[in-house]
Amino acid sequence: MFGRHLGTGRKVHAPLVAARNEAIDLALLRAETDECPTATPGAAPALGASIWVVGFPLGRHIMLSSGVVGQVIVGEAGDAASRLIVDAPVTYGVSGGGVYDARTGGLLGLVEGFTTARLTAQGSSAGWYVDVPVPGQTLVTPLSEVRQFLADIERADLLPR
Repeated sequence: MFGRHLGTGRKVHAPLVAARNEAIDLALLRAETDECPTATPGAAPALGASIWVVGFPLGRHIMLSSGVVGQVIVGEAGDAASRLIVDAPVTYGVSGGGVYDARTGGLLGLVEGFTTARLTAQGSSAGWYVDVPVPGQTLVTPLSEVRQFLADIERADLLPR
């Protein structure tokens, strides 16, 4: 859907170009429209940097939430990738949504998911539970991993440095 944030929106065909699921859950679609603006990559964020998360949970309505970078987890020796955890609340279906620097609007990464806690009802039969999101624990796939994915499928030109 394009233009949905402005009203009804318009459906366009978007075939799958590539997907990878072994180390990182990403896919590339080719939207057959000229209404798809590109995102400008942002600089690596610092701890406490203000961010926005934009997504369309389950393809329905636009969702915008704000927060800060709560954790920057530096990769192992020789691994330049840093993992991010932000405290902006998200819901089911927002995976793949953009995480942006609130000051510059630069893309910092993509929503990977969120941490959940499993709750069981007292006295309930075994096997009955509900998983609830843990506030402040939204996981972000950093641009370094998105760039690697695009390089692997020979489309590095889609996300300039």
